[in-house]
Amino acid sequence: MKEQSIRLQVQCERWRESEEGKECHKQRRSLPIAQMEESLKATMINEQVAIVCGETGSGKSTQVPQMLLEHALASGKGGPTNILCTQPRRIAATSLARRVASERGEKVGEGMVGYQVRLESKRNNNTRLLFCTTGIALRMMLSGIPLSLSLSRSTFR
Repeated sequence: MKEQSIRLQVQCERWRESEEGKECHKQRRSLPIAQMEESLKATMINEQVAIVCGETGSGKSTQVPQMLLEHALASGKGGPTNILCTQPRRIAATSLARRVASERGEKVGEGMVGYQVRLESKRNNNTRLLFCTTGIALRMMLSGIPLSLSLSRSTFR
């Protein structure tokens, strides 16, 4: 797990230092949700539940999961981290996964960002941020699949 964490951390740092990564970071910083990054991280460390409310386009669905992922990677805990981001519709889950993967300079399902909806899955062993429908998440919980696919509080400690 430690080796995987280091490998993922290096991969993230390379992307962040690239010209494309710097431009993407600049664009992401212009979104309203960026002002809440430190507060969101602190909340995830200290609380079991957090509700994020904001206007459409503020970055709730695209930026918050990335903030949490980047925090885990920077903390050297990328290996055991798995973030599950649920969406009510398949098109929303797949579209968001493509958008976030694009922002991270990767193709969905080939890097750290993937999705799983009914009858379709694009993910691999490096997927750390999984977008899925609420139905898929519920089936994962009911089937007894270990929620290593979900975000646990201990990941951020």
